Amino acid sequence: MENEESILKYPFSLVDSCGSYLLLATHHRLVLYAMTTNQLWERRFDCEIIAMRGYSDDQCQRAAVATSNKQMFVFDVGTPSTAPACEWAHCLPKRVTCLEFADAGVLLVADRFGRVSRYRLDRDHSSQPPACTVTELPLELAHLSILTHLVLSKDARHIITADRDEKIRVSSFPDAFHIQCYCLGHLSFVTSLVEVDAHIVSASADGTLRIWDPQHGQLLHTEHIAEPNHDAVVMLASRPRVLTSSRTDVGPIIAAFVERGSAIHFYVIDVRNEAEPMMQVGHLDVPRPISAVFDQEGTLWVVTEHHPFIHCFCPPTFEETSHPDWFPDMAVQLRRNLEPARSVQAVRTFLETHLRQHTLRAKDYVQPNVMESNDRPSKKTRGSSASAAHPSAASSSHASGTAQPSSQKECDTSQRYGGGSMDVEM
Repeated sequence: MENEESILKYPFSLVDSCGSYLLLATHHRLVLYAMTTNQLWERRFDCEIIAMRGYSDDQCQRAAVATSNKQMFVFDVGTPSTAPACEWAHCLPKRVTCLEFADAGVLLVADRFGRVSRYRLDRDHSSQPPACTVTELPLELAHLSILTHLVLSKDARHIITADRDEKIRVSSFPDAFHIQCYCLGHLSFVTSLVEVDAHIVSASADGTLRIWDPQHGQLLHTEHIAEPNHDAVVMLASRPRVLTSSRTDVGPIIAAFVERGSAIHFYVIDVRNEAEPMMQVGHLDVPRPISAVFDQEGTLWVVTEHHPFIHCFCPPTFEETSHPDWFPDMAVQLRRNLEPARSVQAVRTFLETHLRQHTLRAKDYVQPNVMESNDRPSKKTRGSSASAAHPSAASSSHASGTAQPSSQKECDTSQRYGGGSMDVEM
């Protein structure tokens, strides 16, 4: 796998759950794994997948995907025995940074312009293949910076948004023009948010986790994952679950990690305990994690940079389980899909080498000519020597009104063609 990793740094970049499905993104491919039937589907896109989100309830299962060319797609994944069908494809004015379902029929979209859009998805049962009618609903919510994450409160009364300027904003929903409060205290951009027991847990690139009171914006607790005074991008596994053990109720548990760090850290959230509202209960040694999610059964899926690229940990002990049956097939598919990438890399290497050789040859050709032009006498020197040898010719030129080149113009000409050194950009 070393050659493959050098071409494609890591095959998976995002992971999310959608009911009985596991969603995996790898560059321009969306992989959907049906955990109940152990089936695998793949969908290719023209550009890289930069955001995705799944939604599941008793009546509907949907997945939304956004790509780097400002395209957004919504898939119906309600039937595990059939391939997911695309219900809606749309071109957005700005690139998407985060997606969130308010319910089965409302999709929230955050973009790089700091704006949140709201779309209503109405399924058209008469159409074949399945499709939906989309209507953009008004939502007066915008930041002055790029939005990094958003979540909707469980009672759907508030929307919590975070941006690259360390701010967390709590707004009413859907009347987002009414701002409940700001949660201020992070020293770097906020990476992810989760709601636990009507409180907000945030992760940031300042190496900390923080618990907030969303009613007043009050900071309740700060937990340092990275070393103090050392910035590290801390991420949260989405969809935290209430996990129970055989003896006692563990309570809401979250999983946090430093991006491309070395471990997954588990914390129990108990806001009633003012002395220690966030208590670490363990960690897992997982090298180079990138993304993580809890599925509907409480199983933790972690995507990493190195082989085998994805890890599965089952509650309550979170011991790593054996890889599913589709892992060998996935490895074969990855090798097959890497063949075009290898060809592209070979062409790119050839072109870079070819252009570098020609650039070096051009540099070797230009530098001697520059030196020769520096050794060659300038027009002014030649003119002055000629006028000294033939003073009558110089006087006749002045008499005829012929203008002589000024010293500034000659200096510019010397700098352009004869003076100084010439650098050739590689």
